[in-house]
Amino acid sequence: MDPACSLCQVAITFHESLRNEEQTNLLQALKSVSNSDSRKHTCNLLDEICKAESPLQVPLCKDCATKICSDLRKRLLDLEGECLKYENAYSDQQKKRKSLPYDAESIRRELQDLTMQEKELLEELTNLESEERRINNDIRELSRQASDVNEEGDAFYRELRSNHRKLIECNEDTSSLKTEITYMEEQIKNLRAVNVLDMTFCVGIHESYGTINGLRLGRLPHEVIEWNEINAAFGQVALLVQVLGEKVGATFSEYEIDPRGNNSYIRRITGSKAIEYPLFGNGGWKPFGQLNLDHAIVGLIYCIMQVEGKLKELHKNVSRLL
Repeated sequence: MDPACSLCQVAITFHESLRNEEQTNLLQALKSVSNSDSRKHTCNLLDEICKAESPLQVPLCKDCATKICSDLRKRLLDLEGECLKYENAYSDQQKKRKSLPYDAESIRRELQDLTMQEKELLEELTNLESEERRINNDIRELSRQASDVNEEGDAFYRELRSNHRKLIECNEDTSSLKTEITYMEEQIKNLRAVNVLDMTFCVGIHESYGTINGLRLGRLPHEVIEWNEINAAFGQVALLVQVLGEKVGATFSEYEIDPRGNNSYIRRITGSKAIEYPLFGNGGWKPFGQLNLDHAIVGLIYCIMQVEGKLKELHKNVSRLL
């Protein structure tokens, strides 16, 4: 197999003069190089050509070799033109330099000025670096203070929230207490408007009977009322008269009331002697037939009259109280 061109990979046809026995080793070496490195040479052919120590390392066909030579000549012409431009520019700079006046003293002074400026700038740079370090330290200190202030602010905010919560709770408690006070005042007002005696001793009329706390006091021919109910009514009346007397400050004379429910008594005081009359009855019904009960009723009425007299003293503008 004949070797291929490193550029176009076309088989290279060698001259007959290379096919004799003397050139066999040369052809074998050329085939070996062409077959093993053909793909590698296509990637960097120009570098391989420049680095090759022998034409056998980069085999080329006639057309490719002619094309490469033409390209290299064109590139060489371009480089020569570019080099000529650089030479002209260099010559122009040399001419300009020679035409300028050269004053060594002024250049020395300028160098000294620049040196002094450099020294001043270095000193200023040193001062600025010191100032920068100081400012950085101040910034770190201010950052630390800002952090402390933020922490203190957070603590104040937490305390504010806690106090605000406590204030809300206090307001709620105050509102609750005000509501409770209002309710209590209304209850007190209602209680003050209530007459305890009216609630304790409910005096009224039921049909033809006077009643106290639902107990009928009296008896009619067409209806029989038991003595137990009448005696209990007498006991309630006796208790009411005694409570009224204590409330208005009345002092009973001649008689004392001893309320004991349906077994109450009226005592008549004559000197050092006391006569006790039962304010309850029993047995049959005889009008004015039980003298002790009649005396007790008289004493009870006398005590009622004394309470009425005391009330008139207290309320002079009222014509009738009982």
